[in-house]
Parts: sequence; C-alpha cells; structure tokens
Amino acid sequence: MIRILLTTSQWMVATICVSGIMEGMRDKSQQQRVATESSTVLGFAALNIESSLRCGVNAERRDQSCVFENLCYWPRYDSFVFVHGEDSVQSGMPRDRFSEAFLDLSSVDKHNNMYFEFSDVSRHALAGLNVVFQAGQHVLLKRFHPDNIMHVLHDDILPLYHTLRRWGSCRHTVTNNQPPREHELGGTCGPRHSGHDTSQQVWSVQSDGEHKTHSSTDPSTSTLHGGEQHVPPSRGHTSQQHDKYASGTCDRSPGMPGIEACDRSPGMPGIEACDRSPGMSDEACDRSPGMADEACDRSPGMSDEACDWPSVVFVDTRDHGPWFEWLQMLSGKGLLISMSDINSRGADTLTCFEHATIGLDKTSTWYQYGFDSGPQGAIPDSNASAAHIRQFVKFAYVSYGLQQPGKVPESFSSSIEHRDTWHTCILARKHTRLILNEQELVSWLTERYSLPTDVIYIEEKSPQELIAAMRCCHTLVGMHGSALILAMFLPPGAALLELFPFAIAADKFTPYKTMAGLLGDYLVYDAWVNTNERLTVTHADRGKELGGLSHLPASEQNQIKRSSLVLPKPCCDDPEWLYRIYQDTTIDIASLSAAVDDLDEAAEQLRRRLAKQGESHTGTLPMFLDRPGDVSCQTRGDGILGQWKKPWNVDYAMLRNAEHVASNSEENAIWYEVWIQGASRADYKAFMTQAVSIQVQLAELHNDSSYILWVRAMSGLEATPGPFASAVFCLTA
Repeated sequence: MIRILLTTSQWMVATICVSGIMEGMRDKSQQQRVATESSTVLGFAALNIESSLRCGVNAERRDQSCVFENLCYWPRYDSFVFVHGEDSVQSGMPRDRFSEAFLDLSSVDKHNNMYFEFSDVSRHALAGLNVVFQAGQHVLLKRFHPDNIMHVLHDDILPLYHTLRRWGSCRHTVTNNQPPREHELGGTCGPRHSGHDTSQQVWSVQSDGEHKTHSSTDPSTSTLHGGEQHVPPSRGHTSQQHDKYASGTCDRSPGMPGIEACDRSPGMPGIEACDRSPGMSDEACDRSPGMADEACDRSPGMSDEACDWPSVVFVDTRDHGPWFEWLQMLSGKGLLISMSDINSRGADTLTCFEHATIGLDKTSTWYQYGFDSGPQGAIPDSNASAAHIRQFVKFAYVSYGLQQPGKVPESFSSSIEHRDTWHTCILARKHTRLILNEQELVSWLTERYSLPTDVIYIEEKSPQELIAAMRCCHTLVGMHGSALILAMFLPPGAALLELFPFAIAADKFTPYKTMAGLLGDYLVYDAWVNTNERLTVTHADRGKELGGLSHLPASEQNQIKRSSLVLPKPCCDDPEWLYRIYQDTTIDIASLSAAVDDLDEAAEQLRRRLAKQGESHTGTLPMFLDRPGDVSCQTRGDGILGQWKKPWNVDYAMLRNAEHVASNSEENAIWYEVWIQGASRADYKAFMTQAVSIQVQLAELHNDSSYILWVRAMSGLEATPGPFASAVFCLTA
C-alpha cells in the first residue's frame, strides 16, 4: 500500500482540495475532507494516483509546453516518474521523446543541462512507498544562473511571468490604471524639496515600505548606497517587519510569502480565512475544488475560478541568489518549492504534483548564448516585443507599490522640480569592472545636464530599490554587464549608454542593444568602446571566474594578453572573455562626449515624438483591416463593375498610421486587392486599387460565361492583407 503524506504547508490546502485530485471523485469530496482532517496518511485506494500528460502541438520544439497530472519525483533515482495506470493518457508527445529532449525546464534553448526527462513506472510497482502529495497547480523551472541579474530577469523571470499569464493567474494581470497596492511615492522619484536647500536628498524604499532619506553635501552628486539600509529577508537578513505579524496575530501556512498574504481583519481566523473586502461573509469566498484558501485575493469582480494560484518548483539545488525576491513576487500566494525540500523527505518518499506545467513561454526572450553550435547573439526571428517587457515592468511597479514613471521631458531646466524628478544615473560596481575615474565622469555628466548624477552600486541595493532608482533616470550609463538589464525599468524617453572595455566589440555582444531595439519606441541606445589599451587595468592574478589566467599554460596566457579583439563565442566561461570583461577602465571623456552627443540627439527626437503622440500609442503588433462591406458586381456590356464599402474598422485600426493616411502616401494608404475569376476556371486575374470600386474590360479576363469577384483590404502596399469578403457573382445589368 502507498501511504500519502501531506506537507505541513499543504495540509490545509489538501484538506480543501483533495476532492479535485482525481476525475470521477468529485462526489466524494466531503468524505475525503473529513478523512484528511483526521489523519495525514491516506491509503492508495483513496487516491489511486495515475499520471497523464497533455502537450500543445507546436511546429517549433522550443515552444513546446506540457501539463502533467500526478507527475511524481523519486529522490533515490533523482528522476521524475510517470505513473502508468489503466486511465493514463499521453497526448501530443512525440513518438521518440529521447532523440532530442522534447521539453525544457528553462527558457535557455539547446542546453542539455536544462532538458526535462521522465522515467516510466507502473502504478502497481509502488506498493510500500510513501507519497507526499502537492495539491494544486505547479510550474517547474530550472534556473540558469541565479546569481546573475541579467540571466534571472531574461531567462527566468520574464518567461515565468508570461507562462503564468498564459496559464491564467490573476496575480499577473495589471491594468494601466491599477493603483499601487501598498504605498505610492510622491511625484516620479520621491519627495520634493522645499526652500532653497542645495543638498540632494536621495530616497530609497525599504522592505517595510517606509521611505528613508539621506543628504549629500556635494550638490553635484547624490550617490545611492546601501551601507545602512535594511535588506529584505530574501537577501539573507531577517527583517523586523515580521515581528508585529507574529503567528498569533497573523496565522498563515509556512512558506506563504510576505505579510500581504495575510491581510485580514483583526480576530479573523487563520489560513482558512480568505482575503476579502470588509464585511464579506465566509460564504462569499467560496471557490472551486482544488483552489487554495489564500488564492482568494483578486481584482474586483474577478471570479474564484479565474484566480487560482500556482506554486513554483525549482528543479535545481542552487542557493536562492540575491534576486530571489523577484521569484517571490511572481509566486504571489503560491508556494516556492525547491528540490532540497523534496529530497529532505527521504530517498523513497515520492513527491507527486497534482498539476505540473513544464515548458516556459519563451516568446519574451531575445538573446541566446551560443549553445546551439554558434556564438552568442540575438535570437533570429524572435517573437519578443516591447509589450512583453512592459507588461512585466508595470506588474513590478504595482507589486512594489511604485508609481508608474512619467515620460522624460523634451528639455530640462535648472528648476528644483526638475532636479528632484530627473537624474543622470551611473550603474557601477564596487569590486569588479570599475570605472577608475568615476568621480570625473560624475562631474562631467552633472555639468553637461545640470542635473544630479546618481551612482548606483548594484551590490548594495535590493531589487525593489534598483527598480525605484531606474524610474528617476533620464540617461543611464554603465559598463557592459548584467546590471544593464535594469534599463527595462527606465521611463519612456530615457537613454542608455553602454560602455565597453578594451577588446570587447560593441556589435558582437548585444543583449542590451537588442533589448533597447525592442523598446525603441520608448528607449534610445548608443555604445562607447575603449580603444586605448593604456586606459585599462587587467587582473590576470585573480581567480579564473573573475578573469584570472594562472590556471592556463603560459603560452595561452600570453596569447590572451596580446589579443586586441575578443571574437563572439558561447557563454559564459571562456577565459579570454572573462579576462577582458573584468578589466577596470578609465573613461576617455573626450571620446565619450561624441557618443553622448549622438545619444542626446536621438533622445531629443524620441521625446518630441512621445510628447506629440500623447497617450495614443497602440503598440507594434500588426493590425489587419476587416472584410470590405456590401460587395456587388455587375457585367455591363464589355466590362465588369465591382463596388464595395471600406472595412468597418478602418478608422480604428488605421489610427496608428493617421499621419501617413492623411498624406495619402502609397506605402501606408488603404489598398484593395481584387480577384476576378471565371466561374468555370480555377485561375483568376488580380488587380490593385485604392478606390472602393473597379472597372475591368472583359478583354482583360479569361473568357467565360460568368464571373466571380473577390476583394480584400490592406493598410499599405507592403502590409499583409486582411480576409476576403464573401465572393459575389457578377450579375448581368
């Protein structure tokens, strides 16, 4: 007999949703609820665990995603297992699932350490084993590099976010007008100054939601540093914010993130109490079987069925890393489950997941690391767009209670308001990739823009503080490195200047240039490369992970040191790449000035366009014109007359191109493609016109006794046409 053990954190959840474990047992939910409440051990006959899987049918393997029912993990064999029973189903799985793994646990493509595989076992062979049953929905994820902010955001967070949205979690749907939930910062970048104090106040958001300010007596710079700031618990410290929410006041299941998961009226009972509006009865928070109690926090009017919360399972044994807070933010009130947790239950204790989604949504990724036989670079024909990034950015603002940033103005003044609102920002590091003349750069930027310059050290800021700081930056400057992924949080109209050390070509290593290209309607980009080897300091004596060379033969060390150009290569541990990327650099201000001139010119053009555009931007997805209406066709003497009305959505879909339509340019005006087919023939003659009618001589057509007319519209000669209107016979007038 298999014994079913429920984890402490899932005991109440399983109590409520055990009725949803198997198809055909819904009518016994009350019996099973009582059985679970009286004991944490359930017999195999009561659960009858069998696995099934259903996969989407995709032309591209990299887009494949599958949902497993009752997928189990066996620690002794370090293997996921598919439990075969008489009702098991495998739908959409390739016949040969081994020649190339058909599922990835990561968005990183073609990396054999990220492939997902499972083993096959018979249900009847598992007698005598314990089973820990994880009820509800789960998404399985293997993190690529949890210590690297670029890999965390690009490879883990964005794909997971869009996977959860595709799956339908209410947590991840944010409207443009949704207000911050916890606190809202004044203005765009914090509290305004009063009086004529010339010192620069710099705010940062603490983990408990309070504001903290400190002063810098140097009016030219306000360096954001974190020496005395609280670090959120996810970064290895214990915050006192939880003391006032002790278990007696705010009872909740272990592992539930944050105090926001337990928002309730004083005296409301523990985890069985859903988060609800004041005065809402317990009955009003009823939900579908299998939905966790803490899953009832939702937008107004959202049904229970629309608000199921997934848990995230990390299929790796890596440490949390400094950016784990973002994963906690995404998980909402679902659980975060690690393989360490699962393995600690015992070598022969199976952990079975009621529903497990495997295969992240990769459409938001734009960069690959060379694991598919080529060098790293932009993903060819990527489907990533500005909207993929901006949806997550807005979600992060709201989740952290941050006000959406305004657009960068067309020009700056020396007013107190502008000095408070807009800063020039430098992303810097304390220990590696140093800007050796940092203070000189700060002074030059401050004088150029007549605005404060903030130096932001990423080692000392929490994710929330980094996002908050980005909202203030009209221009962001930083050495090539993972921190520049934070440019996605810059306000519309901002500029990004990427600095490259000696021997690193700006056009060969382009994750941030590619991202800026996606955000081209909101962000401008330029790069500066140090071409003077005398302005660089290398560190061959460091460890190999920081660019050291002592582990290499002397001949290879000398070859690397003599190199003046690092060629594109796979990520991420090539010694030549690491030697050059971890250099320290003195910025040549004179050569930098030319790059900044170009950047500022492009930024001014973008800001003027954004100001003129107002709030009418409709994105970059293609919009198609609908079918032409009231199509008619008549045969008159020796010719044919076809007529129709413009598609009903012309005035709506063409709003994006209103200026082009007004100028009546051929490239962007409305065109109609007309086909005239002989009724007894399979071929046709095609014509293009901008009018809502067409006259064609019969001599131009294939000879036939009668004809059929087809017509469809397109918003420009190069555009993809919309659907055809229903074909009409050409009647004799």
